[in-house]
Amino acid sequence: YAPAITATGSGLFMALMNILPTWIVQLGRDLIRSLASRIGFAARLDGLARDDFERYLRHRLRVAGWRGPKVFSRTACWLLWHASRGVPRRANILAHKTLMLAYGEGRHTVGWRQAWSAIRDEAQHRPTPASMLHRAMSGARLREQLEGARR
Repeated sequence: YAPAITATGSGLFMALMNILPTWIVQLGRDLIRSLASRIGFAARLDGLARDDFERYLRHRLRVAGWRGPKVFSRTACWLLWHASRGVPRRANILAHKTLMLAYGEGRHTVGWRQAWSAIRDEAQHRPTPASMLHRAMSGARLREQLEGARR
């Protein structure tokens, strides 16, 4: 299907609206294929156990050069472990936020308040399956409306 494209009026816009969704889907497939070809090894890892999680946080601080007293309270560790499900990548993000909050308050330790604030902030900015579905449905509704306007 190759629509006649005119540079005037809504013809060009409507042609782009017909082509764009297909192009985006194809671009997504090409990007995924390209990304998949660069992955040499893939594995599914479970999150860390609670005790391992605390050791992991202490290890990350030591690697960063910290040689002082304990930074994360037991409650903060539990909250971070629970919110991250023990997944190191998510733990790093949350721990970084808690450290920034503690620094902003002039504290040298992270308590439950900083952990809770970091978790709330992360939850507000993380797309949920429902929000992703809503976006996809909005795009589908827009296409339906544009197709209806064409008729």
